Amino acid sequence: MNIIFRKALTAEDTSGCKLVDTKMGFTTNDKVFAKSIEDGRLFVAKLGNQIIGYIRYGYLWDNEVAVLQMIRVLPEERGKGVGRELVQSVEEVLKKLGVRQLLSSTDESNDNSYKFHKSLGFKECGELDINEDQLKEVFFSKKI
Repeated sequence: MNIIFRKALTAEDTSGCKLVDTKMGFTTNDKVFAKSIEDGRLFVAKLGNQIIGYIRYGYLWDNEVAVLQMIRVLPEERGKGVGRELVQSVEEVLKKLGVRQLLSSTDESNDNSYKFHKSLGFKECGELDINEDQLKEVFFSKKI
């Protein structure tokens, strides 16, 4: 079965993203999803009738720089290119909009996310102590 990558459009997409979060042990903010869909900044990966991952992004400095705010893929679907395709879907949209810089981050303990970002051509560009659990947030930058 083929995985479909597309912009999230409906309340059903929101429910699917929330289910991904719940399965991964995260809480969800309905307003964030609703605003992201309204602004066209939420993409989903769908396998059959199930959302297996999503990506949400935003902007800095009058839409000159984009920021990947959340990338989530169900653990059983990782290693199959889902996250990579989600990032590439966002990059294609951003290029058409004239955005040339993309930022992202992960906490310092997430080795898989760190390797994932590096494999996509992101370069580490700094750290901040912003997490409640005292782990540093590692930031990445990429020209697109």
